[in-house]
Amino acid sequence: MSTIAGALFFNTLLVHGNTSLELKLQAVPSTEEVKAPYNTEELPIMHSVTYNGLTDYENYFVSEKLDGVRAFWNGTTLRSRQGILIQAPLWLLKSLPNTSLDGELWLGRGKFHKVNALVARNNPTDPEWRDVQYVIFDSPNHTGTFSERYFALKNMLPFRDPTDPGAPVYVLRQHQIHAKEQADNFYQDIISNGGEGIMYHHQFNYYSGLRTPYLLKRKPVDEIRARVIGYKPGQGKYSGQVGSLLVEDDEQQQFHVGSGLTDKLRNSPPSIGAYVCIRHSGLTHKNVPRFPRYVECEQ
Repeated sequence: MSTIAGALFFNTLLVHGNTSLELKLQAVPSTEEVKAPYNTEELPIMHSVTYNGLTDYENYFVSEKLDGVRAFWNGTTLRSRQGILIQAPLWLLKSLPNTSLDGELWLGRGKFHKVNALVARNNPTDPEWRDVQYVIFDSPNHTGTFSERYFALKNMLPFRDPTDPGAPVYVLRQHQIHAKEQADNFYQDIISNGGEGIMYHHQFNYYSGLRTPYLLKRKPVDEIRARVIGYKPGQGKYSGQVGSLLVEDDEQQQFHVGSGLTDKLRNSPPSIGAYVCIRHSGLTHKNVPRFPRYVECEQ
């Protein structure tokens, strides 16, 4: 982004705010906290925290939270959040610029299981790749704020909402908000149409490669009670302990729960037949809780 374009962009932002740029920047990491340029092969991906309300909605952009497979492009290869090489088709890779991109491979709302299975098959000639979208929401090697990174991405690639027709590679449209009501309405619209939730991006946040309170995720959380019917042995650091609980819900659906278990619970788990509380993020295509997590039951 040129100096003139940058000045005009930030002047526009500041006209709508009541505080100075210097005051706004006090709340977010400085450029000294960002390691740039990154070794993109080893680049830590920025992670969000759970939304719990805000006081400065006017400083945020919101976008749909996609239920896809996180994919990082380093300029030559596409990798998962664990650093595993993704065998994507050549036509998709050739459409990507020679700069780092952070995004998700997406097949549509409620189709995480399909895109996850496609990536796991490691077959770039699989015909299902033709329906995949690579939706980009950040540029890790760009050392500017989120607003600057988004502005730069929009000048590099098409940008749109994920439900709009268009090119399979594009920048996810961000919506600048000014009040809680706007964000709530956007969230309800996404959820009512089968979306997973929304993300809040602080406009002055730098890409730090860490978990940051200036990137927030908001999605429905459900809680159920389920009966313990077995245990799965732990591995690695949990060797000799319980790795997960095998539970059954009221619909007689069985699934394992390991997330949320403390060392104390792994050494002395709830007894067979005991009821435990499970928090999750909706149901999978097999009608079992997605991302189940053990929580203490409220009395």
